[in-house]
Amino acid sequence: MAPINTLYPEILAVVFEYVIDMEIPQSFVPRMFRRPTFASSSPDLHTYKQPPAVYVLSAVCQRWRDVTNAFPRLWSSIRQVSFRENQWLDLNLERSKAVPLKIFVQYEMPTRKMKPSTMELLGRLVPWHVERIQELHLSSIQLATSPFVNTTLPNLECHTLKDIPDFPPGSPPIFNSQTPRLKQLTLHACPFFPNHTFNALTHLCLASGHASTSAWPLNSFLDVLRASPEMEELYVAQSTFTTASRLGLERPKVHLSRLRLLSIGRYQDSLSELLDMLIIPHPIKFLAWGTGAFHGLLDLLRTFLPAQLGESKLVELRVSSIIAPYHPSSIFPRRGYTIISNGDRLQIDGRLEPHNFLLAAPKYIDVSNVTQLWLGVRFQEDPSLEEWQSFFRTVPLVVTLVISHRSSFQILFALTLNPKEENQSRDLSLPELETIRVFADRNLSVQILSQFAQQRARLGKRLRVCEIIAKGKQRGARWGKRSDAAAVPASAPRTPDGLVGLTEFIDDVDCSKVVTDSRFEVIETPALCWVDRLWLAE
Repeated sequence: MAPINTLYPEILAVVFEYVIDMEIPQSFVPRMFRRPTFASSSPDLHTYKQPPAVYVLSAVCQRWRDVTNAFPRLWSSIRQVSFRENQWLDLNLERSKAVPLKIFVQYEMPTRKMKPSTMELLGRLVPWHVERIQELHLSSIQLATSPFVNTTLPNLECHTLKDIPDFPPGSPPIFNSQTPRLKQLTLHACPFFPNHTFNALTHLCLASGHASTSAWPLNSFLDVLRASPEMEELYVAQSTFTTASRLGLERPKVHLSRLRLLSIGRYQDSLSELLDMLIIPHPIKFLAWGTGAFHGLLDLLRTFLPAQLGESKLVELRVSSIIAPYHPSSIFPRRGYTIISNGDRLQIDGRLEPHNFLLAAPKYIDVSNVTQLWLGVRFQEDPSLEEWQSFFRTVPLVVTLVISHRSSFQILFALTLNPKEENQSRDLSLPELETIRVFADRNLSVQILSQFAQQRARLGKRLRVCEIIAKGKQRGARWGKRSDAAAVPASAPRTPDGLVGLTEFIDDVDCSKVVTDSRFEVIETPALCWVDRLWLAE
């Protein structure tokens, strides 16, 4: 019997849920933003000719079929991209019994006549199951002619509108303007702001105003925030607001007493007035990303952070310029920059331009308690030796240093005292350093690494661990080997002959590790999950 079949049915059902989740998007800010479909696993429409994952699982064997049929929640996610899923809709509704439904609808090709049409399918689904719909995510749907007009969804908790065509003035309100239990709302390229009375929102995402809408009404947006005292996460991406000053309005500021995450994407000038209207009385995570206006971002950090948070109230800060969502060698863009900090850890990644932003970072975030420092991907113009040394003096408590996807030479050289400085008993930079990891440095200088380690050992600051981590296509590729070279046998020594001399100055020198996945980072909050949300602006 296969090991997986020894699991209890309840545990096997949880495993199946993970498989289904790989196909069905996340709930809030779902991955439907990957064009042209909702799928997070593949962007190709032809993949939807295949049955959904739950059907495949139920067809493997009799035991798996019994398990899937015994847990109605496994059938509760309905991915209705087009007529192709029509054959499975009725079975989904039957086997999910009375559990809440999660529905993902995308009108595949609005110019193509389909039988049955997406609207006909929705007409079969919505009127008879309004009480069961808990999540509803719509993309490219003509709302004005949809069954959602004048239909109240009393148990709707999570809702997304994306790429909605123009909503004619005077059209009937969607959901009868009533969503009493709605907690999570995403509006992406939506031509209107819902005329609802929100009172239970905990998550709100507003992304890229529709082409037919010049700006979002700031007063309406503030009213939503004011009516949502339980707001926990707020995302504003590539959005322009009709400012209160232009409307001649004086609005009271909004207290967000429960907010724990604020994300600002594609910085626009009108965002400054929005941020000025917010009062956040406690620590939060702050994400600023996807802006080409470097000076505008600096203004944001200079004005918003000190005024709203103060040095002691910043739990996590992420600042990034996103040029493209992904590239082959890293989850970060080739010409972007990323600064991430969560108190005891600081991660600086990407090509910074101008380079002196590295030196400016300590002005906006408190890095004095940072114990883990990540320096990744080369800068557009590398800082000078003096600039590196100045920066390292701002992070005196660093214990672990990671150098990733860039040359380590300049960094190690800046951390090494010259003979004159050593004779004058000059203090070492990073005096608490114990571990150094060099990741994907194709031109590692063994000489400078040896000098660096030897000096620290001589001055009583001996390194405990040095890891030279390769990046290769095959597991088992080692330092000094091409990424496409044959894998080194498992019996090979942890330390190659060329680095054996380092063991005299470092307790443990390990060159056996390889990372085939570029999503390798210091910060525990997965950067991948964060970047996934940045698809909103692409």
